[in-house]
Amino acid sequence: MNLIIVLNILIKKLNTLIIFTTITISVIGIIFCFLPLLPGPLISWISFMILNSFKIVEFSLTFLIITFLLSFFISFIDNLLPSYIVKKYGGSNKGVMGAFVGSILGFIFLGFFGMVLGTFVGTIVGELQSKLDFKRVIKSSINSLIGFFSGTFIKITISFIYLIIIINEVSEKLKNIIVSEESKFWKFISKKKFVDSNRIK
Repeated sequence: MNLIIVLNILIKKLNTLIIFTTITISVIGIIFCFLPLLPGPLISWISFMILNSFKIVEFSLTFLIITFLLSFFISFIDNLLPSYIVKKYGGSNKGVMGAFVGSILGFIFLGFFGMVLGTFVGTIVGELQSKLDFKRVIKSSINSLIGFFSGTFIKITISFIYLIIIINEVSEKLKNIIVSEESKFWKFISKKKFVDSNRIK
Protein backbone atom coordinates (compact mmCIF):
# COMPACT_ATOMS: atom_id res chain seq x y z
CA MET A 1 0.00 0.00 0.00
CA ASN A 2 2.81 2.43 0.89
CA LEU A 3 4.48 1.75 -2.46
CA ILE A 4 1.23 2.51 -4.27
CA ILE A 5 0.84 5.78 -2.39
CA VAL A 6 4.43 6.77 -3.20
CA LEU A 7 3.93 5.98 -6.88
CA ASN A 8 0.70 7.97 -6.92
CA ILE A 9 2.47 10.92 -5.35
CA LEU A 10 5.28 10.73 -7.92
CA ILE A 11 2.76 10.58 -10.74
CA LYS A 12 0.90 13.52 -9.25
CA LYS A 13 4.08 15.57 -9.03
CA LEU A 14 4.88 14.74 -12.66
CA ASN A 15 1.37 15.84 -13.63
CA THR A 16 1.90 19.04 -11.67
CA LEU A 17 5.08 19.76 -13.62
CA ILE A 18 3.36 19.03 -16.92
CA ILE A 19 0.40 21.26 -16.09
CA PHE A 20 2.56 24.23 -15.18
CA THR A 21 4.76 23.59 -18.23
CA THR A 22 1.78 23.69 -20.58
CA ILE A 23 0.47 26.89 -19.01
CA THR A 24 3.93 28.43 -19.39
CA ILE A 25 4.09 27.36 -23.04
CA SER A 26 0.68 28.95 -23.65
CA VAL A 27 1.83 32.22 -22.11
CA ILE A 28 4.99 32.10 -24.25
CA GLY A 29 2.73 31.60 -27.27
CA ILE A 30 0.88 34.81 -26.40
CA ILE A 31 4.18 36.68 -26.04
CA PHE A 32 5.34 35.33 -29.41
CA CYS A 33 2.25 36.88 -31.00
CA PHE A 34 3.93 40.28 -30.57
CA LEU A 35 7.06 39.19 -32.42
CA PRO A 36 7.60 39.05 -36.19
CA LEU A 37 7.50 35.70 -38.01
CA LEU A 38 6.99 33.66 -34.81
CA PRO A 39 3.86 31.44 -34.84
CA GLY A 40 2.35 32.30 -31.45
CA PRO A 41 -0.89 30.28 -31.88
CA LEU A 42 1.07 27.19 -32.95
CA ILE A 43 3.27 27.47 -29.86
CA SER A 44 0.15 27.68 -27.70
CA TRP A 45 -1.36 24.69 -29.51
CA ILE A 46 1.58 22.52 -28.40
CA SER A 47 0.10 22.69 -24.88
CA PHE A 48 -2.95 20.77 -26.10
CA MET A 49 -0.75 18.02 -27.49
CA ILE A 50 1.31 17.73 -24.30
CA LEU A 51 -1.78 17.49 -22.06
CA ASN A 52 -3.35 14.97 -24.41
CA SER A 53 -0.19 12.87 -24.79
CA PHE A 54 0.17 12.46 -21.02
CA LYS A 55 -3.58 11.79 -20.63
CA ILE A 56 -3.94 14.70 -18.21
CA VAL A 57 -6.66 16.11 -20.42
CA GLU A 58 -8.05 14.05 -23.27
CA PHE A 59 -8.99 16.20 -26.24
CA SER A 60 -10.81 14.71 -29.19
CA LEU A 61 -8.89 14.14 -32.40
CA THR A 62 -11.32 16.48 -34.17
CA PHE A 63 -10.56 19.25 -31.67
CA LEU A 64 -6.79 18.81 -32.07
CA ILE A 65 -6.98 18.83 -35.86
CA ILE A 66 -9.27 21.86 -36.05
CA THR A 67 -7.22 23.91 -33.58
CA PHE A 68 -3.98 22.96 -35.35
CA LEU A 69 -5.31 23.97 -38.76
CA LEU A 70 -6.69 27.19 -37.30
CA SER A 71 -3.35 27.98 -35.64
CA PHE A 72 -1.39 27.21 -38.80
CA PHE A 73 -3.75 29.24 -40.98
CA ILE A 74 -3.65 32.28 -38.69
CA SER A 75 0.14 32.14 -38.33
CA PHE A 76 0.49 31.88 -42.12
CA ILE A 77 -2.01 34.65 -42.87
CA ASP A 78 -0.41 36.95 -40.32
CA ASN A 79 2.76 37.08 -42.41
CA LEU A 80 0.77 37.98 -45.52
CA LEU A 81 -1.88 40.32 -44.12
CA PRO A 82 0.20 43.54 -44.02
CA SER A 83 1.44 42.91 -47.56
CA TYR A 84 -2.07 42.15 -48.79
CA ILE A 85 -3.56 45.32 -47.30
CA VAL A 86 -0.73 47.51 -48.61
CA LYS A 87 -1.05 46.07 -52.12
CA LYS A 88 -4.84 46.21 -52.11
CA TYR A 89 -4.87 49.92 -51.38
CA GLY A 90 -2.30 50.99 -53.92
CA GLY A 91 1.04 50.21 -52.32
CA SER A 92 4.04 48.84 -54.18
CA ASN A 93 6.23 45.77 -53.76
CA LYS A 94 9.01 47.97 -52.43
CA GLY A 95 6.67 49.32 -49.79
CA VAL A 96 5.77 45.77 -48.76
CA MET A 97 9.45 44.80 -48.57
CA GLY A 98 10.25 47.98 -46.65
CA ALA A 99 7.55 47.18 -44.09
CA PHE A 100 8.92 43.67 -43.62
CA VAL A 101 12.56 44.72 -43.27
CA GLY A 102 11.61 47.68 -41.08
CA SER A 103 9.64 45.50 -38.68
CA ILE A 104 12.57 43.09 -38.25
CA LEU A 105 15.18 45.81 -37.73
CA GLY A 106 12.88 47.78 -35.48
CA PHE A 107 12.27 44.77 -33.26
CA ILE A 108 16.00 44.01 -33.00
CA PHE A 109 16.84 47.51 -31.77
CA LEU A 110 13.72 48.70 -29.94
CA GLY A 111 11.55 45.66 -29.27
CA PHE A 112 7.81 45.75 -29.93
CA PHE A 113 7.67 49.56 -30.19
CA GLY A 114 10.52 49.46 -32.68
CA MET A 115 8.70 46.81 -34.70
CA VAL A 116 5.65 49.07 -35.01
CA LEU A 117 7.76 52.12 -35.85
CA GLY A 118 9.94 50.09 -38.22
CA THR A 119 6.90 48.84 -40.13
CA PHE A 120 5.69 52.40 -40.63
CA VAL A 121 9.06 53.92 -41.53
CA GLY A 122 10.07 50.94 -43.67
CA THR A 123 6.93 51.30 -45.76
CA ILE A 124 7.62 55.01 -46.27
CA VAL A 125 11.20 54.33 -47.38
CA GLY A 126 10.09 51.59 -49.76
CA GLU A 127 7.28 53.63 -51.29
CA LEU A 128 9.54 56.66 -51.77
CA GLN A 129 11.87 54.46 -53.79
CA SER A 130 8.89 53.61 -56.00
CA LYS A 131 8.48 57.34 -56.65
CA LEU A 132 4.91 57.46 -55.38
CA ASP A 133 3.41 60.80 -54.37
CA PHE A 134 3.62 61.65 -50.67
CA LYS A 135 -0.11 61.14 -50.08
CA ARG A 136 0.05 57.57 -51.37
CA VAL A 137 3.21 56.95 -49.37
CA ILE A 138 1.51 57.91 -46.10
CA LYS A 139 -1.60 55.94 -47.03
CA SER A 140 0.47 52.81 -47.69
CA SER A 141 2.31 53.25 -44.38
CA ILE A 142 -0.93 53.55 -42.45
CA ASN A 143 -2.32 50.49 -44.22
CA SER A 144 0.78 48.51 -43.33
CA LEU A 145 0.18 49.35 -39.66
CA ILE A 146 -3.47 48.34 -39.97
CA GLY A 147 -2.39 44.99 -41.40
CA PHE A 148 0.23 44.53 -38.70
CA PHE A 149 -2.12 45.29 -35.81
CA SER A 150 -4.93 43.22 -37.35
CA GLY A 151 -2.73 40.16 -37.63
CA THR A 152 -1.29 40.63 -34.15
CA PHE A 153 -4.76 41.06 -32.64
CA ILE A 154 -6.06 37.87 -34.28
CA LYS A 155 -3.04 35.86 -33.09
CA ILE A 156 -3.32 37.15 -29.54
CA THR A 157 -7.06 36.43 -29.44
CA ILE A 158 -6.64 32.82 -30.55
CA SER A 159 -3.67 32.17 -28.24
CA PHE A 160 -5.53 33.71 -25.30
CA ILE A 161 -8.57 31.52 -26.02
CA TYR A 162 -6.27 28.48 -26.01
CA LEU A 163 -4.87 29.53 -22.63
CA ILE A 164 -8.39 29.88 -21.21
CA ILE A 165 -9.30 26.42 -22.50
CA ILE A 166 -6.22 24.91 -20.89
CA ILE A 167 -6.77 26.63 -17.53
CA ASN A 168 -10.42 25.59 -17.57
CA GLU A 169 -9.52 21.96 -18.32
CA VAL A 170 -6.85 21.70 -15.61
CA SER A 171 -8.49 23.98 -13.02
CA GLU A 172 -9.76 21.13 -10.84
CA LYS A 173 -6.38 19.44 -10.89
CA LEU A 174 -4.71 22.73 -10.03
CA LYS A 175 -7.09 23.15 -7.11
CA ASN A 176 -6.14 19.71 -5.82
CA ILE A 177 -2.46 20.57 -6.17
CA ILE A 178 -2.80 23.82 -4.24
CA VAL A 179 -4.61 22.33 -1.24
CA SER A 180 -2.49 19.19 -0.96
CA GLU A 181 1.15 20.25 -1.44
CA GLU A 182 3.34 20.70 1.61
CA SER A 183 5.19 23.91 2.48
CA LYS A 184 5.18 25.44 -1.01
CA PHE A 185 5.21 29.11 -1.93
CA TRP A 186 1.48 29.05 -2.60
CA LYS A 187 0.57 27.96 0.93
CA PHE A 188 -0.74 31.45 1.64
CA ILE A 189 -3.78 30.25 -0.33
CA SER A 190 -4.36 27.26 1.92
CA LYS A 191 -3.08 26.43 5.40
CA LYS A 192 -3.28 22.68 4.90
CA LYS A 193 0.14 21.10 5.35
CA PHE A 194 -0.31 17.43 4.55
CA VAL A 195 -1.00 15.36 1.49
CA ASP A 196 -4.58 14.21 1.33
CA SER A 197 -4.35 10.75 -0.24
CA ASN A 198 -8.03 10.94 -1.21
CA ARG A 199 -7.19 13.74 -3.62
CA ILE A 200 -4.55 11.76 -5.47
CA LYS A 201 -5.90 10.77 -8.87
